[in-house]
Amino acid sequence: MPDSPTTCLTRTAAAIAALLWLPCFVFAQGAPAQPVAQAKSPVGIKAPDHFDYIKVADVRVGMKGYGMSVFHGVKIEPFAVEVVSVEHGFAPGLSVVWVRCPDERMQHSGPVQGMSGSPIYLWSDNEPHELGKGGKMLGAFAFGFGMTRDCYVGVQPIEQMISVADRATGDPEKILQQASAKRCVTANEFYRDLIAGGEAARVSPVIIAQTRAIARLFPSFNSTQPTADPTPHGPEGMSGSVRSMMLPIQVGSQELATLTQPWLNRLGFTAMAGPMGTMAGKPPEEWDVKNTPIEPGSVLAIPLAFGDMDLSAVGTTTAVLPDGRVLAFGHAMFGEGDTAVPMAGGFVHTVMPQFDISFKLAGSGVIRGAVVRDENSGIVGRSDGLFQSAPVDVTIKYPNSDPMDYHFQAVHNRNLSPAIAGMLPARCLEARQSTPELSTLTLHAQMKFVDNREITINTVVPGGSMRDVFMAIASRVGAMVMNPYEPSRLTSMKATVEVEPGIRSATILDGRLMRSEVAPGQELDVVVRYQPYGKDITTRRIKVPIPQSLPEGQYNLTICDAMTYEQMIFYSRPHLMQITSLNDLMDTMKMLDAINPQAMYALLELPEQGVAVGRQELPMLPSSKRAMVQSPTSPQATPFSSYVKVIEPMDQVMEGAVTFNVTVKPSFQSAGAAAGE
Repeated sequence: MPDSPTTCLTRTAAAIAALLWLPCFVFAQGAPAQPVAQAKSPVGIKAPDHFDYIKVADVRVGMKGYGMSVFHGVKIEPFAVEVVSVEHGFAPGLSVVWVRCPDERMQHSGPVQGMSGSPIYLWSDNEPHELGKGGKMLGAFAFGFGMTRDCYVGVQPIEQMISVADRATGDPEKILQQASAKRCVTANEFYRDLIAGGEAARVSPVIIAQTRAIARLFPSFNSTQPTADPTPHGPEGMSGSVRSMMLPIQVGSQELATLTQPWLNRLGFTAMAGPMGTMAGKPPEEWDVKNTPIEPGSVLAIPLAFGDMDLSAVGTTTAVLPDGRVLAFGHAMFGEGDTAVPMAGGFVHTVMPQFDISFKLAGSGVIRGAVVRDENSGIVGRSDGLFQSAPVDVTIKYPNSDPMDYHFQAVHNRNLSPAIAGMLPARCLEARQSTPELSTLTLHAQMKFVDNREITINTVVPGGSMRDVFMAIASRVGAMVMNPYEPSRLTSMKATVEVEPGIRSATILDGRLMRSEVAPGQELDVVVRYQPYGKDITTRRIKVPIPQSLPEGQYNLTICDAMTYEQMIFYSRPHLMQITSLNDLMDTMKMLDAINPQAMYALLELPEQGVAVGRQELPMLPSSKRAMVQSPTSPQATPFSSYVKVIEPMDQVMEGAVTFNVTVKPSFQSAGAAAGE
């Protein structure tokens, strides 16, 4: 049975509490292009004939040894270590060995993100102490401190990592099936955090409103509940005290860091802003990355998206068991047990030293298989491991420029798929330049999911940027893959983002009725004044038909933008929010996406109330039958209001609303006829 959200979050919290120095996430070009579930490599994984290690019980303070890691290119290099303490009970039933790293490089950089998993070996007293040779494996470089005067590292004992490997021997197909259904974050948590990040990042009100509308489709959604910390973290912004460390994701910009931080915090990640470590690019030709095997000390990358740009977690291989299973990181990645994400070799351009957190500027190489197990003591990969991915095609159009086409494979993971799907087109949008301040974005996206389900986006965002593209796509993908009804998975996505010069928005100012009274069967004329951005005030005349059967009385007429229209329609039709299946969710999402932001909506509220049984509307029932349907024996019956609706297409995204009181008098028609009208 898949882990519950509570169990997954508990595992994540345990990983965080261990002061984890985790692998850095980087974007790189020239990454592996194969969209396969099981990769085969001519070099692959370098397995030993036998495997020997030292137990924690035999470790003594003062013992010396070395670690192995890649500092540049693909060459594995040693660095010296000395045991300073053995801590039993570091976590319930677990131990950690603390070592000092006197190596000049480590003294300069401190613990380095991307070194997670670097194997640590200890010499016995009666063998030569030759750096990089001999000794027995102790475990993995895994934990650390920032802003210290010396470099101290916590080592995850290899015997604890082997116990994880013992639970990674199941059938690859079964592991893939179980991993695909796992979800550590609920849809409600996801949307609360996404909206909080969007507001902090100043995402367009149009996109915020669309996201809120989707969020309200999930049971018990409450945007006022606390969210995770929305503050983005990065090398330039961290304090100098001992603290819990999360899995850093190099998102590249302050905007995306602010937007994604609340949500990623729940998963034990932190969004890293700033260009450093974001684009690793291709390795130099002299580095034979393609033929570099996975072995102790080599780069181990976890590609989450690859193709024209590569989103990867980069750490270090700890050990390869004789049967070819790979142990790495020395701590959790997602901490979700069974998992299914690709495993690849990689390379390091250089170590970027920071005052607080240094990290490897690194990229991924050839996919060698998949990670199949993910626990707090480390991850386990297998060459026969399986993963799922989906093709993502992105087209970017700027004025006076040829379209730019990009192609990717996005790896499926229910917790991260919304971020991956949103980040790819968002990053493509500003790959060559930032969007001009006075411009308008048009986003068209077609997203296909399992069982031939499909969601589309057609929206316009005045003054939009990459953050709006990210949130628009992530909110839709999140609804599908995080829904509580049945597991779903993205199978393909095509997105086109077009940048147009100028701000295509307008504000509704006020309006007036051409007549103060109207008779049933006539048309009501309304003149609306609005002001396009940067232009003079203008008017639009809208004709609203009055139903022939409308009784005499006072009625409310609202002329409004798409956001107000959406709120009025769903407030008056609460049964549309009664979602009990993925099909219900999709139907309502399609209704939401059909609302055109480039339109004015005229809504005349009618006095009649229909009744909906479940989601089925019964609008024309006589009062006697309506009362029968709404009896206490029919708890699924919900009354709803109706409107006369007129949609007036516009050339701008409209903002604002104006309301009128309309008097309907049947006698007015007779008087008008007598006057010769």
